[in-house]
Amino acid sequence: MSATLKETLKTISKKLAPGITAQYRNGRIVFLVRTSRTTENGTFKANLGTFISIDEAVRALVDWKTNNIFKST
Repeated sequence: MSATLKETLKTISKKLAPGITAQYRNGRIVFLVRTSRTTENGTFKANLGTFISIDEAVRALVDWKTNNIFKST
């Protein structure tokens, strides 16, 4: 992977929501979604998946966070 591509991926990742990072795999840019939640039993980390579009990645993150907020109330 070239230095220019690495810098581009870093720039893209900085502009995305926390928990979403851009990576280069199999000839294209994909978006990994990872998040965590802290409860009285500890911190739980979740890998929500790898997505080919930003919209899908954001939707997965929002769905996960919304679902966990409603579970805790």
